[in-house]
Amino acid sequence: MFNVFAFQISQLLIIIAFSFFISDLRKKEGSRPLMNEKLVWAMKFCYLVPIAVYVFTLISLEGLSPLDYGALGLTFLGTVIVVKAKVVLGKHHAWTGYCKDETKLVIRGIYKWIRHPMYLGIFVFTFGASLTMISNIPWFLVAPTIASISYIIVFLTLSSRKETSFLEGKFGSQFIEYRKQVHPFLPIQKHSIDKNPD
Repeated sequence: MFNVFAFQISQLLIIIAFSFFISDLRKKEGSRPLMNEKLVWAMKFCYLVPIAVYVFTLISLEGLSPLDYGALGLTFLGTVIVVKAKVVLGKHHAWTGYCKDETKLVIRGIYKWIRHPMYLGIFVFTFGASLTMISNIPWFLVAPTIASISYIIVFLTLSSRKETSFLEGKFGSQFIEYRKQVHPFLPIQKHSIDKNPD
């Protein structure tokens, strides 16, 4: 049986990996904002809040519930999705809310199945972490956590739309065909993608 200490260590390792792969705070050459930079900086601050609250919640955890096992699976899955997406993008990756003019349309690996896998990974991780926080978070951290998670969800949804518009403008019919075939957040394909421009 999984004990509290093993759960805490497992989740802390997952959080470290997740944070490492989503925390790309350096300015990348050739990047420009797709959105107001103040909104992007607010996002960079907001994503730290639920992570910090989750770490605090984990450290003070005294017992496990069935929701915690779901949390472990979902945070792990979300992290795997983020890592796979970032590795496939490689040098074409820009921090959320930014784009690279010299980017290429990447439709291989996980991008063959999901158009915005990094955002999906963040959503899955956040939902998983929320399962543990629901019953264990101290009352005084509820409001800032809900506010931060709400901002993250709205920001990523708007950012995915901006990215879609940018890629459609840059790649035209090639991207439009890709968009028709691949769902933005679910691994649903209408038919196989054979061409890979990357």
